[in-house]
Amino acid sequence: MKTAPELQHIVEQIAQKHGLDLDRPGAYLRLQLEGHGQLVIENLGAGALGARISVTNYIEVGSDYVADPQVVVCSAYRTEDASEGTQPVWLPLEFTELFGGWRLYAELDQTNDGLLLHDPVGQSELAQYSDRVLARNLIRHGWLERAERRNTPVRSWTQEEICARDIRVETLPEHHLDKENSQRKEGDYGNHEAAA
Repeated sequence: MKTAPELQHIVEQIAQKHGLDLDRPGAYLRLQLEGHGQLVIENLGAGALGARISVTNYIEVGSDYVADPQVVVCSAYRTEDASEGTQPVWLPLEFTELFGGWRLYAELDQTNDGLLLHDPVGQSELAQYSDRVLARNLIRHGWLERAERRNTPVRSWTQEEICARDIRVETLPEHHLDKENSQRKEGDYGNHEAAA
């Protein structure tokens, strides 16, 4: 699997500047940079192989913040060259962008303490993107030097705010969910409308 050393280097520098221990599960840092939105660096938890680190640039679209892009990496030690004093490498696993959606290229295999590689070409391209685009943009925009720490995350909207903005949220009555679950238990996974 391909690594992202440039992304790792700049993100570790940013984390160190703001006193964030990236090895601690749940570690969280939110930064604001005028004209470039917010940057969130977060340890999503550790497995036997290593921690999952999320690096997300939130941009403002209208009055909302949208993740564009988000890269999740595994901070892992390579078994073939692991020795005392060896530093972990960052292996990009998944990617989210505004128009391209979410893509998973590899994931932690909790049963075998390894990584499952689903798309070798995509994972390699994600590693290149992480270094050539994302890391360089973090440097060029000045996230290390000029970003200001924000302690409060972007708050979630209330149901009333969602309704006031006329965003359609479909909620199903409880009896509908009970009927759907009972049909699944009976093995009926087909098109329910066609059977009616």
